[in-house]
Amino acid sequence: ACREPDAGIEQYLWSLYERTPKVDTVKVEDRIKVKIKNKGKTRTVVKTLIKYVTEDFAWKDLKAAQKAGMSLRDYVIGGMDRDFKRKLYDALRAMDDAGFSPGIPSAFRDDYRQEIASGNKAAADSSYHGGSRRGGYGHGLAADLVSVKGGTRAERCTWSESLWKWIDAHEKELGIGRPYLDKDPPHV
Repeated sequence: ACREPDAGIEQYLWSLYERTPKVDTVKVEDRIKVKIKNKGKTRTVVKTLIKYVTEDFAWKDLKAAQKAGMSLRDYVIGGMDRDFKRKLYDALRAMDDAGFSPGIPSAFRDDYRQEIASGNKAAADSSYHGGSRRGGYGHGLAADLVSVKGGTRAERCTWSESLWKWIDAHEKELGIGRPYLDKDPPHV
């Protein structure tokens, strides 16, 4: 119980951010030159090899916070819209009560942080996480949610999928939803 409700909400959201691994799978393309023989002639072609690697992206929020001259907590949690934080808090408490152990791998993102994000993403200034076209700092209206339940990454992925289905089934009562479903499943 906090004396100041906003401070209590921010502390809870920060605790969920802190407990969440900042790990994702990214596609890495490697171009190599290979010699091939075709009709007796040898020629060199460039072949693209694709591999998927696990990447720790915790450095991105820290670098963006430093660039903005803020603490990591003030940047990530403080950048979200006040009403959205309250709505997110209520929804996350309900997820906790339902046994999902939710976590926040990403919350507020300014244009710079959005630029260094990887994978499917909005234009740097258009992100609902807090892009400048959406109002910037203090106006972030999105967070990424996953489950931290499970001892392995595979187990956490399975729990996260269950969490997302639960959010979809309860979005009206929670007041939050997942607009991008399979394209960007954690985004609410």
